[in-house]
Amino acid sequence: METKADHHAIFGDSKPDPEGDARYEYFVFPDAWRTHVCEGFDHRAVAKLLIERGFLHTEKGGRADKQMRLPLIGKTRVYHVANALFDWDGE
Repeated sequence: METKADHHAIFGDSKPDPEGDARYEYFVFPDAWRTHVCEGFDHRAVAKLLIERGFLHTEKGGRADKQMRLPLIGKTRVYHVANALFDWDGE
């Protein structure tokens, strides 16, 4: 990817955590989730594991991806990844 806009078009968006600290939450488009984030793995199994660990915010009813309204994009489906994933020590 050559620019931030290219990255944004493929992977989605990020925004400050609603708790007001300097962390971000990430929104990944379904195609990028399957082809980039989960490359080489079953994307459903990855989502299930992240949901169990509290790192993937789900839609009501438990669906792994959720519909959200993103700036400059509008309403779209995304995987909503919590910043806590990047602080996880693996235990």
